[in-house]
This record gives sequence, structure tokens and C-alpha cells, in this order.
Amino acid sequence: MEAAQTAVMAVNKNKTILPDYHLSLLVTDGKCSPDLVMKNFIDFIVLRDYYNKLAGVLGPACSETVEPIAGVSKHYHILVVSYSAEGASFSDRKKYPYFFRTIGENQHYKHVYLSLFKKFQWRRVAALTEDGQKYTEYISLMQEDLEKEKIKFIANKKFPRERKTEDMRWHLEDLKSKRARIIIADVVDDVARVVMCEAYKLEMTAKQGYVWFLPVWLNETWYNTDVFNVNGSEIVNCTTKQMIEAITGYFAMTHAYYAPDDAIMQENITVGQWKEKYKKFTNVNAYAGFAYDAIWTYALALNNLSQTDPEAMSQLHTENTTNQLVRLVEETDFYGVSGRIKFRGGPSRFSVIDIMQWYDGKIHIVGHFHPNLTDGKPEIRGGNLTFNHSAVRWFTPDRKVPQDGALPPPSCAVSTLADVFDVECQTAIIILNVIVAGMLLVTVVGVCYYMKTKSLGLPFDMHSDLDKWEIHRECVCINRKLGEGAFGTVYGGEADLPGKGWTAVAVKTLKGWIDEVLLAAGGQRTSNFIANR
Repeated sequence: MEAAQTAVMAVNKNKTILPDYHLSLLVTDGKCSPDLVMKNFIDFIVLRDYYNKLAGVLGPACSETVEPIAGVSKHYHILVVSYSAEGASFSDRKKYPYFFRTIGENQHYKHVYLSLFKKFQWRRVAALTEDGQKYTEYISLMQEDLEKEKIKFIANKKFPRERKTEDMRWHLEDLKSKRARIIIADVVDDVARVVMCEAYKLEMTAKQGYVWFLPVWLNETWYNTDVFNVNGSEIVNCTTKQMIEAITGYFAMTHAYYAPDDAIMQENITVGQWKEKYKKFTNVNAYAGFAYDAIWTYALALNNLSQTDPEAMSQLHTENTTNQLVRLVEETDFYGVSGRIKFRGGPSRFSVIDIMQWYDGKIHIVGHFHPNLTDGKPEIRGGNLTFNHSAVRWFTPDRKVPQDGALPPPSCAVSTLADVFDVECQTAIIILNVIVAGMLLVTVVGVCYYMKTKSLGLPFDMHSDLDKWEIHRECVCINRKLGEGAFGTVYGGEADLPGKGWTAVAVKTLKGWIDEVLLAAGGQRTSNFIANR
């Protein structure tokens, strides 16, 4: 809360923002308990002195505690601006009309996952989450979008809140049997310890080619089982050394905590200067920038309200005033310490998303995703993924990108033919069948022709025997017509035959070579029978 308190002080010192008003921050600890958070909210509602001057709620910090507050706030006409609740379910404007957040929603992560999976050619993915958790609803929502891109969710396993270690082992064994290699485990600290311990025992770590995605908000020493086993009520059967081996190489992603150091923020100084000025809390709380900008979001909207409708400042909880305030927040557009704050018609701001990897005992930023946005709509239209290959590390034996567990494609028996025609194996098989069928058809026709010719007693070389009877046309003299029948006209005349001189002959015209051959085969042979063509 130090960041929020500092923001309140900065606003109060700024004479151009709410000059006639003084902001105060009332702090309560909800301990991420929905019941306790609701109790604290009711206390402020009951105390009229607080309620009448209550500009809005900052927080709560946990997604599980936001839902009841964001839901009931519409009945009391109170704005709720969260700085850390990323759950996707709060985007429903009908259900949560007065809810905003200065951190992006986790549903934006689907675009990063899609880009990563495409980059590394991962087409099979699994997820492991606690049943009933609001925060993890984005995984089910992104499943359909990934499958449209032919990325298959081979398992989306949910375990009950009350569970045993044996149950978690069963879930992991099931994932292993399904050859799941890319696993999104969005779980809290104590569950993460159990999951990764069992993964170590089942040889499902980065060394064996598994890629784990864990939440970025896990405690800095969440894996230190030596401490938690002694001080806590849990028993995780892995040493801290084994846990380090199990988690080395896991990935995480988060909305960028801060804008670039050289960016100018709302107080007309660079983000780097601001971080240096307030490093006492920026080095401790990653969400400090989001909380700081949330206070400024309230301040700028209230300042605009005081200028456009001064009377509304004394009636903050009427429906009309609250709707005005909602509209002013939606129109808010400034560059804060966490980047540009612009809601684009929805409850969430949009920001760069950092991809991180854990190794050597700490988190390293290995990539960024810059979303493509339109000013008028609260949606992402793809984006640009930049990946620092020199920063990322693969811990497989060959130090190469792990595979997604897919079985190798079956070998193609006609691969040569497929390469010749540049087609897939199934198409090549069809082409081969057509070729074989064509050759078989030609063979059958040839055999049938041979058998038919043989049954008629015609030798295949008969045409060569007729060559000796060929004479030049000028050696034939036709002088009369002898007759005409079904096989053509027959003329009488003389022919100058080799070795015989001029000899009387009959000359017949032909209709077709085959017909005449068949006629000759079935008729009487004569030495002075000439076919004229």
C-alpha cells in the first residue's frame, strides 16, 4: 500500500488536480479472504460518514475476493478499481458495470501462448488447475481459440481444493501417459510445491523435455521445502535441492510491471527517475506501479467530474453520478509508471506482456509480447512476439527446443512417388492405384485382342506376306467392270507382273484393311487378285 499512499500524496500536492479536495486512503487487510473483504466493505457502507465521501474501492488484491465486491458495488453505486486481480470473468459489463483494473486481464495471455506455441511448433498442450478458482477460468476460455489454430488440449485437468499428495501424483501420471510435454499449471504456492515435487519423482522436468508454465506471482522462495516442511503444516517429500532441479527452466508470463525507464509518466518525470525515487517499495512489491496508477485514475476522473458537474461531487452514490464517473474513467488516457492507461471501452487496460524463465535461482525476462490494439474496442488483434534466444535456456540433453510429445508420422511406402508429384502420401497412393489400374486395363485389352485374332487363325505377321503382291499403280490397266457386291466393286484388266509380263487380272477396291484380310482368310486364294486402294 506504500505505492498507493505515495500516489495520494502526489495528487494532493498537485495544485491542478482536485484543488478544492483532499484525497485520503483508508486501508484494511482482507487477507485474500472473501468473507473478511466483504465485512470490511460493509463496515464502510454502514458508517455514513465514510460512505457519503467514499469515492471508490482500490483493490482487493486477490481475484477470489474481487467477485463479491465487484458484484455488490452496483447496488451501492461505488466504483471498484483493482490493481492486481487478473481474472477473466470480470469483463462482463452487465454483471460488473462499475469495475475497472489498471492491470491487464489474464485472458490476454492466450495471445502470448498462441504465439509461443506456433514459434516452437508445439501442437499439444495440457493444463492443471484447481477446480472452482476464478483466476484460472481463462484457460478454459482460451482452449477453443487454440484448437481453432490446430493446437490440441490433450487434457485440462482440475483437482479439488481438498486433495492428497497421492491424488496429485495420479493426475501427473495421467498426463505422462498421454505424452503431455507442454503443461500449464496455474496453481498457488503450496500446490505448486506438491506438483513440482511429484514431477521430479516422475521424471517430468525440463531435463526430460517437459516445459512447465507456472504463475509469476509465486513467492520468491516458494520452492524452499526445507523451510516450509519445518515451519508449516505441510509435508512435501522433496528437498529444496530436488525442488530446484525440478523447477529449473519453467516459464511464466505477466503484464509488464513498469513502462521503459526512459518513458515519461504522469508527473512529468521518467519512469526510471520515479523508480529510483521510490525504490524502497518498488523493489519489494511488483504491483506497486499498478496501484500507483489506480490512484491517479481515480484522481483524474474525479477532477474531470468536479469541473463538468460540481454538484455531483456531493452526491457520489447516485446512479447518475456513478455513471458519469464510469464514463470519465473509460475516457481516461494517460501515461503512468506501468505504461499507458487506456481502457478502450472495457474494464481492463492493455499492456506489454513479459515472458520469463526461471533458472540460476531467479526469474529472467526472455521475451515480450506487444499486442495490436484498436482505440475503440477492448480487444487484441494479434501482436508481435520478440524472443531473446540468447537469454532462454533449454535443459534437454541436446540443449534443443523440447518436442510436444506427438508421435512421429507413419512412414510412407510410396515416398518416392509422393516426392515426384509433390503430394501427400495418401494422394500418392491414389495416383499409384490409378497407374496400376490403367496398366491392368491395357493388359486385359491386349490379351483379349490376341485371343480373338488367334481364334480367327490370323498370324500377327500376315501383313508382311502381302508385301510381295504389291505393284505400282501404273502397272495396272483397268478396261472393264466385272461386277459389284457386298465387298466392293470388281474390275477386269491387265497387270504387268514381275517375271510374267502383262497378265489378265481382276482388280477389287478395298473398304478397310482388317475387313479385307478377314475376307482373304475366309475366301479362295488366287494369284491374279489385286486389291486397289
